[in-house]
Amino acid sequence: AGQTTSPTVLGNLQTVRSVRLAINRKINHMSSISAASQYSQNESAGTTYDLFSTSLRYTRRLARHTNATLSYTFQNRNDDFAGSAQANTVTLALTHDMTLLP
Repeated sequence: AGQTTSPTVLGNLQTVRSVRLAINRKINHMSSISAASQYSQNESAGTTYDLFSTSLRYTRRLARHTNATLSYTFQNRNDDFAGSAQANTVTLALTHDMTLLP
């Protein structure tokens, strides 16, 4: 949990209060799962809006240097002016680790 105050690109001050919870679990030597949630309240130039996001991620080792990660994220923004907006995202990423020598 925390609070920050910083300037925006328009010269206003923005205050953000947030709290985050994350859990990581190694299932076995080949796979892991993680979950995270975050809530924040943002105030700037007399406007207040709330942001909530939660995500779930599964990672599986496919080969010695290759991993696949499947993730789902839900986001919700709620403010007094524009109302509510929601987004759902599903991502599949394949990564391969390598070392480049000069």
